[in-house]
Amino acid sequence: MAEENINSSKAYTVKFFIGEFRGKTPAQVLTEDPESVDKLLKQKEQLSANVARYPKNQDQIDAIDEAISLYENGMLAESVMDATPANTKQAPTNTAPKEEKVGKPNPQPSNRSNTSKEPVKIEYPEQIYKYAKTDKTLGIDAKLFAANTDAGQSPLEMHAGFSRFVFTILSKSPSGKYEFVTANLRPDDLALMQMETEIAIKKLTEKSLEKKSSLSIAYTTTFVMGEFKGKTPADVLLEDGSETKKNKLLEYKKQLLANIAKYPRNKGQADAIDDAIHLLETGNLTAEGVTSQTMDIYRADIRAPHANEKDNEGYTDVYSFSIVCDLTKNYPFAVNILNAKAKVTANANGTITPNMSTAKNKKEFSVLLTKSEWVKALSRMVKTTDLFEQSIFDKMLKIAKDNTFAARQQQN
Repeated sequence: MAEENINSSKAYTVKFFIGEFRGKTPAQVLTEDPESVDKLLKQKEQLSANVARYPKNQDQIDAIDEAISLYENGMLAESVMDATPANTKQAPTNTAPKEEKVGKPNPQPSNRSNTSKEPVKIEYPEQIYKYAKTDKTLGIDAKLFAANTDAGQSPLEMHAGFSRFVFTILSKSPSGKYEFVTANLRPDDLALMQMETEIAIKKLTEKSLEKKSSLSIAYTTTFVMGEFKGKTPADVLLEDGSETKKNKLLEYKKQLLANIAKYPRNKGQADAIDDAIHLLETGNLTAEGVTSQTMDIYRADIRAPHANEKDNEGYTDVYSFSIVCDLTKNYPFAVNILNAKAKVTANANGTITPNMSTAKNKKEFSVLLTKSEWVKALSRMVKTTDLFEQSIFDKMLKIAKDNTFAARQQQN
């Protein structure tokens, strides 16, 4: 997985120009006081509420997200000069719809003319969105095609059957190995996704206005990294209350306390572990206290987009794809993609069913996004679709009218 170059992070370059942190960058705020994460998140909510009126707020929102991400991954330095540049090398990828490569940032336009008169190579010209974290990168490419009228498709359907957005998650393991997964999203799915997102945003807003829960911290404290990332201590023990899981939590607690001087917030996670184990041992740990609330923004069960393309053993590429919102998290939106190879079964009605009991070479990755990042990604897809349809509408309408006129002439 490609890593974002820390030296280019907005966390170190974007300064607040109003409020409590005026004149400081998010990186400065967190290095001076690691306990200020909640204050930054509150500042972000205020900025988000006025982003339509003050578009420059988006840079400050992005800077806050990047600073918190660097802090949670132990990579936050006091200044950009202290930050260790990350490796930006990316894994080789191939083309969609089987698997698409993730784009690097497109070169920024230069004010200087190209004196060599050689065309500038844009490595990922169809990329409309990119989100990079320490160990994962999410990219979205637009692969939009006009309706195939030569094959008899109605021109006013606008899109060919293979018109799509390609999501790619590029991941880097601790050993440095790069892997990626891809999935396709049809433009027709965007309308429902917008409606689901609006509902999720409304629920998230209502959630932020609620008073803090009276539940034990075992249910409300979420791990931000490691094996149990995204889960609470209660989640871990409710999945498996064995001595093995209990001992793993105790071992993780030792790691948290060993770094408490550098990361004071570790104390809260360590206390939550103690609380969860106490509830387990006294028989008071129950699923009723789990606060996880999720809703689907989009879900595609296992698909075989190229079922007729099989290897010598009869396997073809399959994938599943979901976008889920967890109302309890600071990074509530999760993009989840699974890629594998599996055999398929042909049904009597002509459909194809992937047989996941035969699946091999499974790869499954997820990327967590803030509310503002997911809205940005969705907005880019919607706007790109609108502009594409506008660009071809006159042509498609003319084809439709010409064909309608020709049909009437034949009837006469």
